[in-house]
Amino acid sequence: MSAAATAGTLAPAPGETDSRWRALLTERLVEPWRPGEWNPQTLIFTGDPGNPKTLVYLCTSAGCVNPTGTRNSICAFCTSRRRPRSKGVTRRFHDTVVESCIVTGDGVRCARPRYSATGLCFTHQNRFAPAAKTRGISLSAFVAAADPLPALAVCAVEQCRHQVLHSSTPLCLTHRHQYRARGERGEPVIDQHAFAARALPLIRSHEFTLVGCTDTVRAEVLWLLQERDRRGFGISMLRMRNLLAAARGADTLFDVDARYERDERFLRGWLPLLTQQRAAFDGVDLFAADRWGPEVLERFPSVHRTRGRRVVIDWSAVGCRWLRELGKTWAKETHPRYENLGPSVRALTWASEALETSPAFADPTVAGRGEIAAIIDHCRRKTTVDGAPYAGQYPESRLWDIKTVLAYGRAAGHIDHVPGSFVFTTAHLKHRAPLPARNDDEPGRALPDEIVEILDHNLALLRPSMKAGHRAQGWTNEDYAQLRQTIYQLLRDTGRRPGEITALRRDCLDVDPGGGPVLIYTNAKANRLDRRLHITAGTAAVITTWRERVRLLRPDRGDGYLFPQLHLADPYSDRHFTADAFGVIFRQWIDSIDELTALIRTADHPAGIIDRRDLVAYSLRHTWAQNHADAGTPVDVLAALMDHRNLRSTQTYYRIGHQRKREAIDRVGRLVTDRRGDLRPAADRIEYERRSVSTLLGGCVEPSNVKSGGKACPIRFQCGGCDHYRPDPSYIPEIEHEIRKIKADVKEAELCAAPQVVENMRYNLAMFEQILAKMTGHLQRLDPEERAALDAAIGTIRSARGQHRRALPLIIPDRGSADD
Repeated sequence: MSAAATAGTLAPAPGETDSRWRALLTERLVEPWRPGEWNPQTLIFTGDPGNPKTLVYLCTSAGCVNPTGTRNSICAFCTSRRRPRSKGVTRRFHDTVVESCIVTGDGVRCARPRYSATGLCFTHQNRFAPAAKTRGISLSAFVAAADPLPALAVCAVEQCRHQVLHSSTPLCLTHRHQYRARGERGEPVIDQHAFAARALPLIRSHEFTLVGCTDTVRAEVLWLLQERDRRGFGISMLRMRNLLAAARGADTLFDVDARYERDERFLRGWLPLLTQQRAAFDGVDLFAADRWGPEVLERFPSVHRTRGRRVVIDWSAVGCRWLRELGKTWAKETHPRYENLGPSVRALTWASEALETSPAFADPTVAGRGEIAAIIDHCRRKTTVDGAPYAGQYPESRLWDIKTVLAYGRAAGHIDHVPGSFVFTTAHLKHRAPLPARNDDEPGRALPDEIVEILDHNLALLRPSMKAGHRAQGWTNEDYAQLRQTIYQLLRDTGRRPGEITALRRDCLDVDPGGGPVLIYTNAKANRLDRRLHITAGTAAVITTWRERVRLLRPDRGDGYLFPQLHLADPYSDRHFTADAFGVIFRQWIDSIDELTALIRTADHPAGIIDRRDLVAYSLRHTWAQNHADAGTPVDVLAALMDHRNLRSTQTYYRIGHQRKREAIDRVGRLVTDRRGDLRPAADRIEYERRSVSTLLGGCVEPSNVKSGGKACPIRFQCGGCDHYRPDPSYIPEIEHEIRKIKADVKEAELCAAPQVVENMRYNLAMFEQILAKMTGHLQRLDPEERAALDAAIGTIRSARGQHRRALPLIIPDRGSADD
């Protein structure tokens, strides 16, 4: 596949234009660049293992310090020593340290390279072989009698540093093998000097050379290397060698025929930068095209700092030409986030569809309020490809996108010719789609306990089985496994969002004044820094264990992230592991656990307890919230733990089922009292529900107040002195708060109020204190098992009460089998 097709085809024309293009890039090159690595005279780049931006590694053999171009591997010299008799190894690993011939004389060693396993050079080997065959002379005797030979000339291939094989050939051993291989492949016969003129020098595995490339390709490659180096990208020897092998013979990088997926993928990351320069050179506006590839999208900021190299934004989907041009102008001038471009194009596509039957589709000067109404109606009626309505506020969000584009166009003067009535106002967008009905008996997005138990039991499967070449230098599969398992355990035990866990710093642990561990994290969604969450000692131990391990693996990032990014193209990156990457790993882990198959609900297996789409990493946050709700954590406390400022957000994270509420209410309902603290349990649940209403301090059976839904108390909610008051133990915190409030009011009233007012307040206070004392006495008489069950029931009632933002009646009417 041609790289030009991948990049958007801006191949330079031959001739003078090509020369000016090459001269432009040459002028922008920095000299000197990477001294000690790049040699502009020999056109050879020699990677330095000590440079963190050069992807060159040291041999993994004990005691060997030779460099190699691939991670977690041994060098060519160690490979050849392990297989000394393999001529194939000798020919392939031409970067081996070449040993000299073993013949010595008068303290001088033969200067020619060893040729065979005997240790002799080519000439001495040819003398020794017949002598050993005809006279039976031993190797030691031959070496003792032979004279050392002087070095031969250097190979005729440009920049080749090896000696010729023998005096009658201008080629070294490896180049001579290459020359003979041409004849074996049936290629045209040429003499050895002609071959030497076109052959490439022999380079070591931690080197690459630009010899053999055209002057234009050399300038393009050097400019790209320097530009990417300036942006912090590393240089991979292996990828550069593969790219240059494909680029030799091409007039420009745009014409490279990437035969392998690896080369095509590498070019997709390189060519956008070059395409931008070529477009500026040719005076082409890349934003004017309807299809925006990586060369355009690379200019837009990204939340995740990554952009898909295959992603193309196609503006041609917006059929209305003036809307399409307005959208492209808005994007070009405002540079919105990369993630917002696709939804904005879809929004304008919907607007274009709405205008297809209107004259304004072709003539913007006739657009007005009618077209605005048509766009709003069309967007709110849009459905997905399978005919289902869009979830949540998605259509409303697209309307806001249209409003943003039109508002900018109006403010910037781009649509002055469009009537002023063609405008979105806030009143147009006040509509909010009704929230879907929620069944509290459904588990929501929280994972059932049996699912979590299976995940914990199969934690060992959360590990990769990558080969050494696909792992970061120095990392093993066990290191990767511990990183992934630690992320899962923190998601499960802390209830934080995946992005908050993967972005933890190494100094994320602290202690409170009491000595308890505290997790420090950043709530990026709400832009709140240094949030603190109390955690258990076990969770802190998990963090500490991984922190000590990652310090050994990445000692260069002492104050960096707890979970570093392991990008092979940039192994020294200071970024963190991404939530998206862990999401993919989590789903792969789920699919590898056979025990979950029977529990996942599908069309063929409707008896499962959970849908596959709900088994995602974010569900662990819902599970954590559900566990707290089940334990009776008040909704305001849970909101603080989840770092929510809106209780409604917290209430969406958990469910309290109808059956569970009924059981809790039945248990607590046995301890309903009157204003004197005497037990008054309901004899008939249904009748009591009909004749009672919940208030802030307890139940009420006063008829007029019941009829008004608890909003028409005849004595203005002085419940302590009312015979219709029916509190229960689930209201103890509210009663205690009311007692403290009345005491404060009494103190204030004693200074200025009439004696009868103060006396009335004291009476109300005394009744509340009597109710609290008797209710506490009832609880103390319960045995420990009954008290634990009652506390759990109270927690359920209070959670449900907070979830509905009003008091929960003590009786839920029996609706029959539909709720069972």
